[in-house]
Amino acid sequence: MARAAGFDNFNLDLMHGLPDQSLDDALGDLRQAIALNPTHLSWYQLTLEPNTVFWNQPPLLPEDDILWDIQEAGQALMAEHGYRQYEVSAYAQPGARRGTTSTTGALATSSASAPVPTASSATRTGASCAPGKPGCPRTT
Repeated sequence: MARAAGFDNFNLDLMHGLPDQSLDDALGDLRQAIALNPTHLSWYQLTLEPNTVFWNQPPLLPEDDILWDIQEAGQALMAEHGYRQYEVSAYAQPGARRGTTSTTGALATSSASAPVPTASSATRTGASCAPGKPGCPRTT
């Protein structure tokens, strides 16, 4: 979809280790992201941050053994599809220049500089929110 709209270099951010997420769920999400053929893929484990809904009301997260299995299997899946790790949570297709995507993560830009927000369950739940950040729930 992004390529059809004229974007030739875009990033997708994807979290794993979500509440009630299984290995199969996480790999299914990752397969969907890979199918979109992003130039860069940021794939990282959910962390609970202060001043968020999840910090104040912690959900039940997968056990450490499942998180490790998700991490290893996801890295193998990305490698199978040609994505190479260049930072802790950042992967790129062969030949992609590092650091050429938006630093805001969930945005893709083209030569026209038209940002295209991607869906993020984390923003809706507050996992990546900060007080006053657009789209984030208010804290009291």
